[in-house]
Amino acid sequence: MSVLSGDERTATLAVYRDTHPGAFYADPTTIEDHGFRIYRLEVSSVRYVGGFGRMSWVDAAGYTSAEPDPLRPHAARIARHMNDDHADSLVLFARVFAERTDTVEARMVGCDRYGFAMLTRDAGGEEKDLRLPFRSDVTTPDAARAAMVELVREART
Repeated sequence: MSVLSGDERTATLAVYRDTHPGAFYADPTTIEDHGFRIYRLEVSSVRYVGGFGRMSWVDAAGYTSAEPDPLRPHAARIARHMNDDHADSLVLFARVFAERTDTVEARMVGCDRYGFAMLTRDAGGEEKDLRLPFRSDVTTPDAARAAMVELVREART
């Protein structure tokens, strides 16, 4: 981590003020008088925390090359469709692919290019979370549909 100075500081402060127009305290001529500094962070790794028991480290190269998930704008609609129209398939997925043979109910709670997450409930009422991968990257809603159809076919055989 290092304090920015000179032209780099001026350019970064301009971006900050454009992003936060109400930041009256970020006047370029007095900001340092108030104890504010502008720093460059040199990221070597990032800690990912995705919920209880879901965490990992991502190195700087992996973080830099990461891209937004192409299914993000469609994930809620995909989950809603699966829950409303294909709940039986979700139960089948839990029973076959996760070997949770006592599953009586399953609800999709998330979907991304790599797979999907479900909450399952067994006959005793116990809820468990479950994540299942797609067989390949899925980047469009149509591809998600095709992947789900393929999983149904596989689970039924």
